[in-house]
Amino acid sequence: MTNDKDIVDNVLFLVEHHLKPPQYSRNKVSNKVFVKLINKYGLKKLELLSYLSEADITGRFHKTKSGHIISPTGEPAQWFRSKLHEISEKHGVKEGKIQPLITGHDLLNIGYKEGPKLGQILRDVQLQQEDGKLESKEGAIQYVKNKYQKSFIIDGINTLSSFINNYSNKNYLGVK
Repeated sequence: MTNDKDIVDNVLFLVEHHLKPPQYSRNKVSNKVFVKLINKYGLKKLELLSYLSEADITGRFHKTKSGHIISPTGEPAQWFRSKLHEISEKHGVKEGKIQPLITGHDLLNIGYKEGPKLGQILRDVQLQQEDGKLESKEGAIQYVKNKYQKSFIIDGINTLSSFINNYSNKNYLGVK
């Protein structure tokens, strides 16, 4: 037995999900699902899952209703792996997860302030990216400006108003 948390977590993941590749193959799930899977688990873990699934599938014999024994193929796991590679190549992923289109630094550079709102915006952009609605950094920044600019301006006005109220109450501005 090992105390290595990564090994334990990986084995639990593989055992829990080893039947997913054939299910996804049967249902011919969309590319969007693969983008989300890669973002959640990473490419290497999913490739390992596909090989385990293929070994599991091809290592079993099945009886047909007529009593004939058939040996299944690893085609579902191979389909799953080819979809992983197709999506990862499209997004430039070699082993980890799909890189986000924008970061907190990008938002700070266009004038947003640090805080919980930044995380909310980044999560929204990631969901849009996973859904295939955003594909470039420029598009993501434009999306943020269009969707969040109004609240950004209102937050700025509220901050300025609060600043003026605080200082005018203390008569720093010489206002009576």
